[in-house]
Order: sequence, then structure tokens, then C-alpha cells
Amino acid sequence: MTGRHKAALIIFGLGIAFMIFAMLMWKWGIPQLTGYFVLIAILIGIASRLRPGQIADGFVDGARQLLFAALLVGFARTAQIVLEQGQVIDSVINGLVQPLAALPAVLVPGLMVVVQSLINLVIPSSSAMAVVTMPIMTPLADLLEMQRQTAVLAYQYGDGITNLILPSYAVLIGALGLARVPFNKWFRFIWPLTLILLATVFALAIVAQLIGVGPF
Repeated sequence: MTGRHKAALIIFGLGIAFMIFAMLMWKWGIPQLTGYFVLIAILIGIASRLRPGQIADGFVDGARQLLFAALLVGFARTAQIVLEQGQVIDSVINGLVQPLAALPAVLVPGLMVVVQSLINLVIPSSSAMAVVTMPIMTPLADLLEMQRQTAVLAYQYGDGITNLILPSYAVLIGALGLARVPFNKWFRFIWPLTLILLATVFALAIVAQLIGVGPF
């Protein structure tokens, strides 16, 4: 490792530390961070004794590698946009939730996890899913004398696990694009673990309800 390499790593490390500080203390967002990353890249290029043309070429090469992932993220987002603009999300969620009221109460927490996982397929955003589903899940939990804490737990389980296999989840698709891993290859690798995790949280949601002390 040469002195240039060490200087570049030091600038990179200090840059990450300052970024965390700025995000926490100064509430930096995407616009500020975008300019900051460009600044750090230029400083690293200078520390590496690169010519301005070489720094610019390196930036273009990096952008070229990210373009594929960026396009995948955009395509993944289109499924959610179609559902939102078509105004069918509420109907889909209502159709998934209503059958829960006719099931044995002991199975409802686990099946609520399954329902939240299915909803996550059409609403990948965790905050958006909470806004849409919890006003439905909360009165359903009260009606079935189920703890609201368990309903929240089912939402948390359902929101996270299916992100491992979700083709509309921008973070997953972007990461696969950067790593040059085809989605079908990733799906074959991860679906057994996803099923194991779903079965586990299905049981945990039921246990959470059984060890509770009251409906609320």
C-alpha cells in the first residue's frame, strides 16, 4: 500500500465520519449528500495525484456501473405506481384482511403476518404500508380480542422478510444490479431461507398472542 493509497483511505474514512455527524446534527438530506460525495471524490482524486481529466473519467466510469442498478430500481417502482394510479391497493388489502375475521382466533396472529407479507408485495414502503394497513388491522385486532402489540409485531414481521425476494423492492434490485447477480439466481438461493423465516415468525406471532395479558 503506497502513501497515495493511505491518503485516499484516510480522506474516505474522515469523509464518512463527517457525513454521519452532518446527518445527525445538521439534518443533511439527499441534496447535501450528493454534493458532498462529489467533493469527497475530488479530494480523493487529488490525494491520489490524479489529473483532472482522470478524476472526471473515473467519475464517468463509476456512473456507468451504477446506471444498470438505477434503471432496475426505476423499473421495480413501476409496479407500485400502476397499483397506486389504478386505485386498486385498498381493494386488494380489504380482500386480504376480511377472511381473517372468520378464522380461529389462535391462528389470526400468524395469518396476519402472512397477509402483511402479501401486502408488502404491492406496497414495498414500510411507512406507506403502516399508514394503509394499521387503520384496518387495529380494529380487526380489537374485534377478535387480539393484542394490538401483536398486530404491530405482525406488521413488522410482514414488512421485512419478503423484502428478500421482492422484485419491486428497490434496495434489493439495486444491490443485485450493483453485484451483477441475476434476480432468478438470487431467488433460487434465497427462497428456502425466506420460507423458514416466515414459518418461524408465524409461530412467534402466535406465541406473542398466547403469552399476552389482555386484548390491548
